[in-house]
Amino acid sequence: MANFCISGQHQEYKGFAHYLVYQTLFASIRNSSHINMITIEGVKDYEYVQPFKDNVGVGYDDDAIVANDDTARKKGLNRVYAMSDYAAGSNLKTQIDTDIASINTSWGSDLTVDKIVYSVRQITNYGTELYGAPWLKTETDSVVTTDYDKVKAAGDKVIHVTWDDTSDSNSHWLKAMARYELMAGGESVNWDERKKAYARNRLAINHPTGDNDYSLNIDKILDKDETEYANLCTFLGVSALSSATWKTYVDTYLTAIA
Repeated sequence: MANFCISGQHQEYKGFAHYLVYQTLFASIRNSSHINMITIEGVKDYEYVQPFKDNVGVGYDDDAIVANDDTARKKGLNRVYAMSDYAAGSNLKTQIDTDIASINTSWGSDLTVDKIVYSVRQITNYGTELYGAPWLKTETDSVVTTDYDKVKAAGDKVIHVTWDDTSDSNSHWLKAMARYELMAGGESVNWDERKKAYARNRLAINHPTGDNDYSLNIDKILDKDETEYANLCTFLGVSALSSATWKTYVDTYLTAIA
């Protein structure tokens, strides 16, 4: 069964997209997952859940889980890969298969994993966008697909975190631009002009539309658009969480990064 790779930028709420996919895909154990906040160049976002029991030591969600380590350690179904370490898709597939086998071997009957949710880092376009970062996709540049091709060669599906609305009327887009401004050196940039270029370049990236690619409009998710979430669930091949559940995740996240 295919794994899912989340492609996007930290400033554009990629951490939450990763978290929502994980919670939806593994609904039977989602209550044992742990939210860890990180700050990268002034930008708050959710951190990936560590994949192995020995690395879980980030605390637990509640007293019941503290009392039940078997439940707590079921949280390890995410991974971050340094793509430069895997020169070909076959190498990436081997690493993923090895991780899954290691989880199943060490945890035994506590948890059987047949797929994981992962992201990559240290890739050609810098950051985590597999299919062309907006600052590289201009009127004359072409999208670099080298690392995207590695993921597809591994036989995995890709969720591209993107946008439906990049106008100034979209508060989530403006927040993303403010998060970029917090980056190192961002204070030296004319952001009134830069955000126009970002909007133009972002919308110019034509993500693949095959059966194994899905473009997730993160602004619609943050606006609790039920159709957008339902479409994501269809791509994942699982039932949707209750409306109250996933929308609460949105509320909690927006409060956490405010």
